[in-house]
Amino acid sequence: MLDLETAIAKTKRIYDADRRSFTSRSVIVKHLGYKDETSGKGNRELAALKQYGLLEEKADQFRVSDAGYSIVFLSEASQERRNRISEAATSPAIFRDLWEQYGNDGSDETLRDYLIHRKNFNPASVTDVIGNYKSTISFAKLTILSHPEAEGESKNGEESKKHHQPPTNINAGDLVQWESQGVLQFKEPRRVRAVSEDKQWAFLDGSATGVPVSELELVGKVEAPKSSNLVHRPPPQLPLPAESVIFSWPLSKGVVAEVKLTGADITPAHLELLRSYLELAKQAMAIEESPD
Repeated sequence: MLDLETAIAKTKRIYDADRRSFTSRSVIVKHLGYKDETSGKGNRELAALKQYGLLEEKADQFRVSDAGYSIVFLSEASQERRNRISEAATSPAIFRDLWEQYGNDGSDETLRDYLIHRKNFNPASVTDVIGNYKSTISFAKLTILSHPEAEGESKNGEESKKHHQPPTNINAGDLVQWESQGVLQFKEPRRVRAVSEDKQWAFLDGSATGVPVSELELVGKVEAPKSSNLVHRPPPQLPLPAESVIFSWPLSKGVVAEVKLTGADITPAHLELLRSYLELAKQAMAIEESPD
């Protein structure tokens, strides 16, 4: 019914009217420019927004989804917005089917034959479907690397491995991006502060838990200063389990601090509590050193 760019514009219209409050089908259809919920065209547009994942439904109430909000308001430079648009472009079942079969290579005649003879589409609607599909793929800037090969999944698997080879030389100080289930997890690359001895886990700035090295993409090699040992690292004699985090700092000549946090759900709150304990230890040491 709609290409993705038009669907995004209509999603913004709904947001401008009701922000992210759930509202009725009748109200949504009116926001789309139709008289009431009996409008066939209005309901088809609402269905199209749902298929793209731009609207979410709960108990026959509708609102702008998380994906729709991100696409409408994040900047064009945002990687999250680009990811959301790519996902939305192939969310409608028929668009995903065409993309898996033909990518952006099929001619209008080929797509028409496929839709009529294989998918039993009404010949009167096929031209609009093809136009919306090609417009959506172009808007989303999809490439052949992002869909399965028509010949089979095995070839696609080889292509996917070429596209993202897990790095084997991730070291403390490097800049990396984390990709999980095809989605980039960080807006900007992050620095590695430590790598487990078995090279299976990396610990990144801003996170207390380990990330699988196999899901990291090396963005830049950054050499740590040779004159400093301030890089957080696990002790060399033991592997660092996924549920533990160890920090090490040289405080002065001959004095090194080492902190090990162990647990499945380490959070910044634990570090804040640790800071309070260290303050108590500092006060106790000051009392012991003060003259009587």
